[in-house]
Amino acid sequence: MNSLRVKLLLCFLVTSFTIWAMLSIWAYTTTRAIVEEQTLSVYRSTIEVETHSADINITKVEMVADLIGNLQDMEQYLSGSFTSPYDEYRIAQNMLTHLENLLRGMGIPATLTIVSHDSDVKEIIPIDVENMIRTSAHQNTYLDAQGQVSIALYQAKRFQPNTVSGAPTNWYVDATYGIYGWRQTQLDVQQGSISLIKPLPASPFSSSHGVIKISMRLADIVTGVASDQQVYVFDQNHHPIIVDLTEEIPEIEPSKEAYSTMIVGNNVILSGKMRNGWRQYHVQPYDVMELFEIIQFQFLLLLVLSLALSLGFSAFFSGWFVRRIHAVRVSLHRFEMGHYDHRITVTGSDEIDMLATSYNNMAEHTNRLVHDVYQTEIRSQRERLTMLQSQIRPHFLYNSLSAIVRLCDRNDVLLIKEMAQALVRFYRISLSKGQEEILLQEEIDHISAYVQVCSIRHRDKFTMTYQIDEKAKRCYVPKIILQPFVENALEHGMDPTLGVLHISIIARVDDGALTVEITDDGIGIENDRLEQIQNDEITTGNGYGISNVRERIRITYGDSWGVSLRPNVPHGLTAQLMMEARESIFPGFVP
Repeated sequence: MNSLRVKLLLCFLVTSFTIWAMLSIWAYTTTRAIVEEQTLSVYRSTIEVETHSADINITKVEMVADLIGNLQDMEQYLSGSFTSPYDEYRIAQNMLTHLENLLRGMGIPATLTIVSHDSDVKEIIPIDVENMIRTSAHQNTYLDAQGQVSIALYQAKRFQPNTVSGAPTNWYVDATYGIYGWRQTQLDVQQGSISLIKPLPASPFSSSHGVIKISMRLADIVTGVASDQQVYVFDQNHHPIIVDLTEEIPEIEPSKEAYSTMIVGNNVILSGKMRNGWRQYHVQPYDVMELFEIIQFQFLLLLVLSLALSLGFSAFFSGWFVRRIHAVRVSLHRFEMGHYDHRITVTGSDEIDMLATSYNNMAEHTNRLVHDVYQTEIRSQRERLTMLQSQIRPHFLYNSLSAIVRLCDRNDVLLIKEMAQALVRFYRISLSKGQEEILLQEEIDHISAYVQVCSIRHRDKFTMTYQIDEKAKRCYVPKIILQPFVENALEHGMDPTLGVLHISIIARVDDGALTVEITDDGIGIENDRLEQIQNDEITTGNGYGISNVRERIRITYGDSWGVSLRPNVPHGLTAQLMMEARESIFPGFVP
């Protein structure tokens, strides 16, 4: 049915899928191009705003640095132009107040570091105190109360090479060699900040008194930075000034346009040129698919629903054509699995109905044939079982009658009566009203009658014990399967030198298998003879009865069941009978 349905749907599927795929590709590329263009336009506007904002912030910092360099109070304090400690305190207070106002005027949290070339200038080191100026004989300290600005003044000896000091970098030494301007010191790298380093201007009457460094956070200079962005700032020569040290510096090609957007791999690079010639680059992940997920989902949903609707109609109409063929296919499969009684309902007279009628005729003929063959096989097996059982009964009868004759010679009436009663019970169970299978409990009663007869012949020469599970007693077994093993133990296992012969029968059920073991401690069987019995090479004499039982079990249960023999230590023999635990040996056949 599936093959026929696929063939009927093939043309429709190819056509539908081709149209669907072409429409999807066109819609995807068109929508992506539109959204990408709009997105890049938004990015371009964003970088323009951020670049303009960064220009303003940098200009403010540079203007404040120029004003600080021209501050008269700082010139007086660094040059030591005061006459008394009070005059020094007053100049320092005025200087810090002016510096605070200048830094606050930027509107950006900042740290001002002043390094004086004069080693006699008293240092001002910020500590965590509230709005105050403290002066001592060795240092002055100042910190803005709100933490917006911080001002520190150090002596140059803290920054000299090979000098162990509290200064985090040696940017001062670089500045004395003419390396100054905007840069990131080692401390800036750790704190995510940037600094403007600038020497103090020289006056007409003296040289420069030191170097200043104004530091502020990168996020306060370059505003609008998202959490997933990396920001890089390059100078006019395309040398990096500000980098995101959590990532390696990418290979960014310099752009000639004032503002540009570039898509590189899975990232978008936004570029904006600043008024001082610098260029800032913002690198962030870019996936245009995320930008139009809703549109894409709605479009794909519409296409899928359309395709599903078309497939539904096609499947419905094609199913109407193949439904009767499916019925034939199912019937053939059931016929293959052995259900010969299944028939197809015929409602018309077309080719499919003719095929169904032919199948019904074939199934009816096959069912009758199988039934006849099965019944013939059952009759054949029963006849063979009857023949094998008939070979066992005369053997024991001859021995018993011989024993009765000997008892008659001795005129032992009581023993003759006892043996006759045991024989009656033995043959009553053997006949079993024509039944070919009996319960194991009945088989145990049968062997008990046999043992009673043998105990008269072999008085006080052997003992018999039974260990039969309750579940095993309810299992059906072929009748007369235990007597040959007990008979072999009595007839061929006794030896006066070994004393009394002990025979035991144990029966149990495990995992659907009935196991019966007959064990004796007699003289056993020679290895060569045991091997012949195991290989069914015995046709007469000792071992023939065992082969007879093995054959009956195989006929009844199949080749996987049977009899195995193993010698005991130090002497004796154990016979193990393996049979299927079931309620009936020949289940009835239902045509």
